[in-house]
Amino acid sequence: MIVVTTRSKEVASTMLSKVYFLEQLQEDDSSELFVKHAFPNSECRDIDKKISKKCKGLPLALKTIGSLLDNKSSVSEWETVFQNDIWELPKDRFDIVPALALSYIHLPPHLKKGALHLRKLKNLKVMMNPFIVGHSKEFGIHRLGELNLDGSISIEELENIENSLDALEEDLKNKTCLVKLKLRRDSRRNIDSKKEDDVIENMQPSKNLKELSIFSYGEKQFPNWLLENSLWNMMSLVLEECESCQSLPPLGLLPFLKDLMG
Repeated sequence: MIVVTTRSKEVASTMLSKVYFLEQLQEDDSSELFVKHAFPNSECRDIDKKISKKCKGLPLALKTIGSLLDNKSSVSEWETVFQNDIWELPKDRFDIVPALALSYIHLPPHLKKGALHLRKLKNLKVMMNPFIVGHSKEFGIHRLGELNLDGSISIEELENIENSLDALEEDLKNKTCLVKLKLRRDSRRNIDSKKEDDVIENMQPSKNLKELSIFSYGEKQFPNWLLENSLWNMMSLVLEECESCQSLPPLGLLPFLKDLMG
């Protein structure tokens, strides 16, 4: 028997077998898992249950925070983690699990710098998780420019791109081994119409692209590179939350297109 675990319902449905949805851990189980990784001393026993509750029964959060606190033995250090404001940030402003964000904040400086040197990973070809565009230069879209990406990539929170010229620096047009691309912005946030149009226009992918997904595009017309015969190898096109667009791209220019969703 083979057991497949995934966070994606789409992946689970392809297994053609019964799907079991894992629930959050009960309070006692959460506390036990947390203590297993944190090894609190007697002085920290009162705080460990409070912190484990904040992890809301999520095993990954419990393991992450537990491992973080394993190296912290004083009550004051545990209190600092427990009282951090990140726990209270509203979900619509902070999508990542607070426990995981805290684990990054408390990383040693030499490890924390790793996230800031993405462009130095010039042999990196596959990014399993979406690239989230940040406001700061360290997490800007230009960081993708020097990577020789292969296969697929999902780029999210495009509204954070301050200068549309930065989108040119990611150089998608010359990433000829990239065959699957997802572009998404947060539809709940306002964005300058002209800037959004320029950003997407400057994110033209290679002609070798086979699958394209665009989410939450607010302009009346799709980018020119989708209207012209520049992506003739494309086999799948997903256009979701693009209600402002007044017409579809000329599908007749996509001879290999098999799937159109939106």
